[in-house]
Amino acid sequence: MSKFKNLLSQFSKQGSLENGNDQIVRYNAYSGEGKRALALYEKGVSLMKERSAVDQGDPFGWVYQAGIHGNFWRDVEQLAKWSSAYNYQFTSEEDVLAGNTVLNNCTHYNNQWSNIAILPGTMMELNFVPWHRLYLQSHESIIRQLLSEEGIEGAENWGMPYWEYTNPDQGVIPSLFTDKNSALYELSRGVRVNAGESAEEQGILPTIQKGLTDSLEQTTYASFNSLLDNNPHGFMHDYLGGSQDSPAEKAITGEAQQKIAEQLGAGNSDDIGVMGLMGNVATAALDPVFFTHHSYIDKIWSDWNASENATFIDESLLESNPWNYQYFTPSDDGSVQLETYSYWGSDPNSVLSSVYNPNYTYDNDETSDGTPNPVLSLIQNSAFRPLAVDKQVDTAIQNVQSDIQKVQPISLDLPLSYSDIIDLSKDYSLDVEINLDYTIPMDRSAPFRVIFLGLKTLSNSEQLEKLLKQYDPTELPGFTVVPFPTGGAKSMGDQDMNNSMPTNSDEMMMTMGASIDLTYALEISSLPAAELSDDGPLGMVAISSDSNNDIFIKQLSVSLNQNINPTNSNGNTFDAAAYLAEYSDLLTNPEALEDPYAYFQTFGKDLGHQETTIEDRAQQLGFGYLAANSDLVDELNNSPYRAIEHYLTKGLEEGRSLLPTSGLTDEQADYIIGPEAYRLYNGLIDQYITTASSVEIFDLLVGPSGWSIDRSGFQVGSDGSDQSIYRFINKQSGGVYYSINESLDTNMKESGFFADGLAFELFSEFSEQSSAVIQYFDASSGQYLLSSSTNEQQMLEQDANWVMVDILGYIQSSLEPITPITSDNLEIIEVDGSR
Repeated sequence: MSKFKNLLSQFSKQGSLENGNDQIVRYNAYSGEGKRALALYEKGVSLMKERSAVDQGDPFGWVYQAGIHGNFWRDVEQLAKWSSAYNYQFTSEEDVLAGNTVLNNCTHYNNQWSNIAILPGTMMELNFVPWHRLYLQSHESIIRQLLSEEGIEGAENWGMPYWEYTNPDQGVIPSLFTDKNSALYELSRGVRVNAGESAEEQGILPTIQKGLTDSLEQTTYASFNSLLDNNPHGFMHDYLGGSQDSPAEKAITGEAQQKIAEQLGAGNSDDIGVMGLMGNVATAALDPVFFTHHSYIDKIWSDWNASENATFIDESLLESNPWNYQYFTPSDDGSVQLETYSYWGSDPNSVLSSVYNPNYTYDNDETSDGTPNPVLSLIQNSAFRPLAVDKQVDTAIQNVQSDIQKVQPISLDLPLSYSDIIDLSKDYSLDVEINLDYTIPMDRSAPFRVIFLGLKTLSNSEQLEKLLKQYDPTELPGFTVVPFPTGGAKSMGDQDMNNSMPTNSDEMMMTMGASIDLTYALEISSLPAAELSDDGPLGMVAISSDSNNDIFIKQLSVSLNQNINPTNSNGNTFDAAAYLAEYSDLLTNPEALEDPYAYFQTFGKDLGHQETTIEDRAQQLGFGYLAANSDLVDELNNSPYRAIEHYLTKGLEEGRSLLPTSGLTDEQADYIIGPEAYRLYNGLIDQYITTASSVEIFDLLVGPSGWSIDRSGFQVGSDGSDQSIYRFINKQSGGVYYSINESLDTNMKESGFFADGLAFELFSEFSEQSSAVIQYFDASSGQYLLSSSTNEQQMLEQDANWVMVDILGYIQSSLEPITPITSDNLEIIEVDGSR
């Protein structure tokens, strides 16, 4: 069994991407344990409300805790003055103005903190579920502390119960919330909800059940997060706020909210809702049902993480879409401490470490039969999604209001129509993702809309103009990007495309990125399917209503995403998405789509197609982890498989970077020589290179130049190795030459070689357990090749094209081949007597 299959087998029974603390369990509020937990929650809320009555600025008080999620002030200056007037601890007026506050940190406050970069996409606030997970966990820890101080039994292991309202038998809000003598009661809540009417009676049960099903069926984190945020999460907020109530009933809850605002000194706020607290982001967390609601939303994420659809959050997504993860928690002595996981994107890996190692578990995970293999979930990282298209565009964004004739359609270079893309997702679980690089002046913010329609429509200015008059641009399939001077892009939400910040013509241009799940964008579009389905292959346009817009789309890439957990958990390593991306004409071939591997075996080989494997992705990811964590190179023997194992068992919890997402730092860029060397081959230029640097291997593998791992080479740098091997590169031929000498003789220098430094170390003396590392030369191609396998060496010596140059040294053992050498003369490779 190969090393990669061993790795898959090692993690095949883990069951979830999460590793929670089973000493604290969150129970269903309808169960016996859940009812006891709810009673303790009621006591905890009572204690917190008592603290707020004494001091509104007490971090352990109910009002301040709710204010972390949101309060009545969306204007930053008003928020700063209000929090200062009521002596909110850890929050000065200057802190608030600088964004250094825990107040109003719910991810739905993206407009308030408009100097912070938010996700470039369609209604995808990527921080939604992780931020709320850590918010709820910190809130939970405070309640445990307060209950423990009161000497209440069960306090130390108490967990927030969840209300599973999608269950037809649990559609009525738990009775403790409707008891007017309970601290969990809230008048400013849906009247019919408080009256004990069920979700089914109020007609919303099918809607939230569909929202639950749709969310759990998603196969990327971004789409799961987005759908869950919308429904059941957002839908239930409105429902609990009284969306099903009559106007007269809504007036009751709205008036109650007004009184709460007056009590908190915010009676003149413009952000007082017309319904109950839960129907308003600013006030939602003041209603105790908020936390049991979010405990269930968090459980849905936990359920998804235990399903075969689950994937990890990419570090790069949190890095490019920063948010403020600051909360209050009890210190060891019970006093208040400010806990910062990440301050506006300062440490996304701390967030990932905490959300995948939560301080609790749930009483059960309701998942399908399949569970995720964390290895397969990890290598679905967006950095390694197969590219079907990657092209330079250099197209200026046009002002659609002044001259629609100048709008330039951009082809996606794929034979896919609207219906094709929908069918790929529905029938074959293949989703299409669009990534754009664009440039914008440093000091500018100008929203622009990227629209996807058939090229027939986009090329017809009259038809496009008619559509833009009939529909708002945000109703057409696509996404709105709102760059900010500090970088990044905002979610489209209700952005006004007519608003832009002034630009300074002397400002330098900066390059930024935006991405969208095209399949999802098409599915949620307001445009009738009939107007999209017969419009030929899709293209895109980028438009703006700004009168002075100098933004340019520079690069377009299109990648395919397919959930590889169901198809590859049995050890099959064929990468169907990569195969279809490489040979994109097959995307409209039903036989190839039905079973890509069978098609490759039956037809692809004869057509000269190359086999694609998910092991390629694993190798790239493993070397990326080593490149980002050079201190692990020796410990992990420079092995990509051991690197993945380390990340899943230790690195994630330690908060290590999975990949060098922001480019390699100076320290990471040093070509640290590891103890294991690999031979890489580039079929486009017919060149070999052997290296023991994980940084170099990663750079070559993820670059656009066609490099792949040809085979594991040999163990280098072992204890006692005494022979330094230096590398020299020929700028003209690209050939790589190795020598025991640090400098070259005159003939080699005149041939165009230059020194590239120390490559690795070998043994200078032969022993019974060692084998020789021999350098060969092919005069026809000018290429040098290193071999450490006696079987391969015998084959090379029988090949008239290859000539032995020298024996560079000796190694103790050869390593397993990864893929066969691609030369026509070398079909079989053997290492130490095995294939």
